[in-house]
Amino acid sequence: MNETKWNFNDDEFFIINKKWFEKWKYFVQYDYIVSHVMTQKKPMKDLSINKLMSNGADPESITNKFLLVDSKDYYHNRSDTHVYTNYPIKEDFFIGRDYLIVSKAVWKILHGAY
Repeated sequence: MNETKWNFNDDEFFIINKKWFEKWKYFVQYDYIVSHVMTQKKPMKDLSINKLMSNGADPESITNKFLLVDSKDYYHNRSDTHVYTNYPIKEDFFIGRDYLIVSKAVWKILHGAY
């Protein structure tokens, strides 16, 4: 039910831009689906395709670049500065407000699609 929780025993976790995630939820009608299937206990086959396709506001490409400290502002020894792994998050950004933490599986699905 809560896709933004990760297993504390996992080796890897990923941050995700909360603004992007909210756009994605709107795009896929996440709240409607959860309400319909989880809360109201209605079968998934009853979901209205017209309702699900009504938004059309693609969330665009997923990126966390704006969450991270610029590479020139800290020491690192990576040869490829376009690989955004293990970069520090900006100090004034907070979990839950600016970004969420997701499992590797969730990140792979979203990153692969967007």
